[in-house]
Amino acid sequence: MKKIIIKLLFAILLVTVVVGCYINKSVVIPLKSFHYNSGDVQSPILIVLLPGIYDSPSKFQENNFISEAHSKSLAADFVAVDSHIGYFETHTIVERLRTDIILPARKAGYQKIWLVGISLGGFAALLYTTRHADEIDGIVLLSPYLGSDQLINEVKQPGSLGVEGKTSKQLYEQRVWKWVEENSSKYSEKPVIYLGYGKQDKFKDAHLLFAEALAPEYVFSISGKHNWKTWRALWQLVLKNNIFTSVNTEMRKK
Repeated sequence: MKKIIIKLLFAILLVTVVVGCYINKSVVIPLKSFHYNSGDVQSPILIVLLPGIYDSPSKFQENNFISEAHSKSLAADFVAVDSHIGYFETHTIVERLRTDIILPARKAGYQKIWLVGISLGGFAALLYTTRHADEIDGIVLLSPYLGSDQLINEVKQPGSLGVEGKTSKQLYEQRVWKWVEENSSKYSEKPVIYLGYGKQDKFKDAHLLFAEALAPEYVFSISGKHNWKTWRALWQLVLKNNIFTSVNTEMRKK
């Protein structure tokens, strides 16, 4: 029994150290990124992958996001970005994405640019949209983080998103919801926004609230929690519906 407890404590310590090291990663300029081309010739489509708070960009490759897309003949190039929490804490994520990823991609000749964000990566995609919506063509949000519980409760009460007494972090997080509020209901402008989530996700209340701003055909949900198993299944739905090459395609949930 003593050996089991020692092993358990060691495992907990190891996880704590690994997670702590990732959260405390330093902000570097330019953003670190990893490119995956679909072939010898550059595709006209670039898909920017933004990971969650505890994940490195390599997680997308490890979970077959890129290989699955290419196996289904999606002629798109990918770039997985190391958009870790340090860029959010310094409020520089939008600036770095624009300067290091989006503008160089446009200069390189990409005709369509999509952002695919998981959890905190989804929040990054939305933050980018609030500032530079005309620079991207679409967003796919998979179980996005949309703010603290306090913020979500405020959003449920119309007209409650004030600035008085708010910390800089709170104001930063509510920027997305202010943008949603200002862009009316049933958002349908560029960029097109898709929302996918697991029905047992810890952020599901926020997802349901955000879904009210989208047309139903751009929202899809499956049974699942806030984990890669669910995100892999949601990604399969995304690929099945060819949304990157046909913007007006409605999501088929089955």
